[in-house]
Amino acid sequence: MARQGLCQGHEQVLQKRTALMVFILCAIIAMLVASPAVLAAGDPSAGEQLFTGAARFENGGAACITCHNVEGVGSLGGGMVGKDLTKAYSRFGEQGLSSILKQPAFPIMKDIFDSRPITPQEQQDLLAFFKEVDQRSESQATAGTFFVIGLVGMVVLLVLFNIFFARRNRGVRRQLVGGAIR
Repeated sequence: MARQGLCQGHEQVLQKRTALMVFILCAIIAMLVASPAVLAAGDPSAGEQLFTGAARFENGGAACITCHNVEGVGSLGGGMVGKDLTKAYSRFGEQGLSSILKQPAFPIMKDIFDSRPITPQEQQDLLAFFKEVDQRSESQATAGTFFVIGLVGMVVLLVLFNIFFARRNRGVRRQLVGGAIR
């Protein structure tokens, strides 16, 4: 009899655990169904097109390049009203940039984008673009330094060649020029 009571108690515990697991599973499914669709990861090339104005914002906002510039993007370099956004991803981080794009706090951006908000997918694309530009600018800084060192080296070599070979064939030239004048 005691054994039978023990089995019934064990069954009740199993039933409670099973009910709890079913409840948790239903809660997870409800959260997944009720949550907004997960955004696709941002596309840096789409973000660049939005930044430069090659692609228009869905709600008609102005292209970022109107006021901002980014190193290596845009033939004329972009606007100077806003800050240079080359290092914006490092400066603000993903959370900071995301909140700025969702709800601009800067007066000019607020005026432009309050009535024409940037869509969540456009925000993701711009974030991906800023992240890529930030990483690219670090490698370009190294390439730029290499270019400057190469340019200085070339000038030094030209000066040295001019110093060592300036008098080369000078005696022959005098004879040729002197013979041609006669």
